[in-house]
Amino acid sequence: MKLKKSIKIIAAVLFIAATFFVSFGITLSAERNKISAVKDDSPVPVVNGAAETTPSEAPLHETQAEVSQSAAEQTGSFDKLPEPIIVNIPSDETWSLVLLNSYYKMNDTYEPHVDECLEGTQVYLDKKVVDAFSQMYNAALQSGVTLTPVSGYVSPDRQKRSFDKQVQAFVDDGYTEEKAEALASFSVLPVGCSEHNYGLAIDIGHRSADFSDTPAYAWLKQHAAEYGFIERYTSGKESVTHFNASPWHWRYVGVDYAKEIVEKGVCLEEYVGKVN
Repeated sequence: MKLKKSIKIIAAVLFIAATFFVSFGITLSAERNKISAVKDDSPVPVVNGAAETTPSEAPLHETQAEVSQSAAEQTGSFDKLPEPIIVNIPSDETWSLVLLNSYYKMNDTYEPHVDECLEGTQVYLDKKVVDAFSQMYNAALQSGVTLTPVSGYVSPDRQKRSFDKQVQAFVDDGYTEEKAEALASFSVLPVGCSEHNYGLAIDIGHRSADFSDTPAYAWLKQHAAEYGFIERYTSGKESVTHFNASPWHWRYVGVDYAKEIVEKGVCLEEYVGKVN
């Protein structure tokens, strides 16, 4: 009898413990889902069954906004945005070197011709860039690395919404409108100043600083130039690019130019000789 009673007690204890852990697991999963939903409520592209979040140049989360503010102030950021110079994409082979940043804006009449960077992704690039990305993507796959495209072409309307929302975040923190725009531009460029508005750049993997710790980033650092892409906003160049380091953001410039830029260790502003 004592043995049966002991077995019943042990079974009851195990049942209670199992119920607790199941309940805890469900709660933890729910909390993680809540956190994920807060971080990004945008559409989620899917490539080869792998979902990726965070669209290009979307409004930043609080910690990223703090990084933007710190970088802008430490590098002597402008107190207000400059009036950008209007540029056109050259008709010769140097078209891929067109410089777009806070100081240079594409002509408003220019409309890029875009196509999906990979079929089924709903991530678009300029048609002149699609083949290069496809070749790079397939080469990485052969090495066991997936370069998941997160965002390419961004419409002017979406760019404006993202920029305005980031500006408002700084205004809410007590900055003047002019200073808020200057700070925001370190993370979200104004309409026409972003390479994404013309399908010349693609965000890969996930839009977070820890992307630099991934196999995809390591592969890109070693091979991207072979396909004409460069890491556009590298750490240590914020005072030149006037933009936060963004290891996920890769810009097409062409193979020869990309190899030379990487070899010299310069950013695009330095390479084309337009440093403000």
